Amino acid sequence: DYHACAQYLVDTIVKSPTQLTAKAFSAGGVTVGAAVNRSPELFGSVVFVNAFLDVTTSMTTKMALTEHEYDEWGDPTVDQKAADLIASYCPMTNLKSSDQTYPRMLIIGTLDDTNVPYWHALSFHAKLSSSGDDPNRHFVYMVPQGGHHMHGSSLEVASLTNAFILQSSRSTD
Repeated sequence: DYHACAQYLVDTIVKSPTQLTAKAFSAGGVTVGAAVNRSPELFGSVVFVNAFLDVTTSMTTKMALTEHEYDEWGDPTVDQKAADLIASYCPMTNLKSSDQTYPRMLIIGTLDDTNVPYWHALSFHAKLSSSGDDPNRHFVYMVPQGGHHMHGSSLEVASLTNAFILQSSRSTD
């Protein structure tokens, strides 16, 4: 369990959440997003790269890359139990309102990603920024092209990600 691992690291090794960064690529965004929504105080910063963040909308709009998941997760368009389960862990659905402070976040998307559409990053950032949390702690960056794996932009993205992580670990906010 990702959450339990993060708690263990904070309790035994890093000793301060400000030193712990969660990073997710693609479907890993579901796991990391759920952990951050559950216990945002465990993380000093979060990096999402082409992350699957809006499971509820994606699973109910019949996207080509999610329809094959119906056998495993159920079809939320016809099965309320499946819809409720998906909504219970969806990072976008479970962003909290102004009573919640989230860790610093860098949310990166690619405009031509056919696996995880760029609007996952933009919508998540917009909802996070309008939640009442300090919008100056959350950043979105769009890569113009490169697909899901950011071919041709991976060095740029790695540099940006590493700079963000280093700066976040020094932050006192």
